Amino acid sequence: MNYDDTIKFWNNVFSNENTKKLDKPLPYPELEKALNWLAKGSDSVLDYGCGDGVFLARSYYLGIENGLGIDISQEAVQKGMANLEENNIDSYIIEKGNHLKLNEIQDNFFDSAILSNILDNVLPEDGMFILEEIHRIVKPDGKILIKLNDYIEGEDVLSNKEIFKEELQKNFYLETSGLYFHNLSDSNLEEIIKSQFRVEDKFFIYFKNTNKKNRIWLLRNKLLP
Repeated sequence: MNYDDTIKFWNNVFSNENTKKLDKPLPYPELEKALNWLAKGSDSVLDYGCGDGVFLARSYYLGIENGLGIDISQEAVQKGMANLEENNIDSYIIEKGNHLKLNEIQDNFFDSAILSNILDNVLPEDGMFILEEIHRIVKPDGKILIKLNDYIEGEDVLSNKEIFKEELQKNFYLETSGLYFHNLSDSNLEEIIKSQFRVEDKFFIYFKNTNKKNRIWLLRNKLLP
């Protein structure tokens, strides 16, 4: 399994996006709440899977001085850099790379990190690797914002033939779009993060345009062993 179709999907999405001014609050109060929490006391942020850099640019306006975004889509990187330029942000950078690029970052380098719809859209083993790297990279007691899709009861996933194509392994699916979907329950997520992070808050965000909910979890990093 690889990310070729994932890259094609997001290249197509971001090639059609316009640049955005992000000095005003996002139209979702829950996202603003999460980003305000992240920004308080943070001077630097890493956004892995940053897309077109919207969360990064908002983080800058909320007071985080330095930022790094990483994405596997070249179109996302180009649009993200265009968004930074549109917002006159020169202390942030967005680079192309997959999860292995995290290896290049020093221990305890960032105050905070963002994983927006990453853990539920990558291979399970890569998700574990990403969490381990975020634990290493973010400073002790640093902040991590996780956003992911709502959990779907197992028997209901493949009944939606328009979205889901097949189950590749337990609770891990291939979508008709070519994207992956890791159907993580709250208990699944709690189990995989408990040794490295502690949960400070969690809540839902509802997207009216798609009639879908996402979960937002706000975490604190524990000390490295």
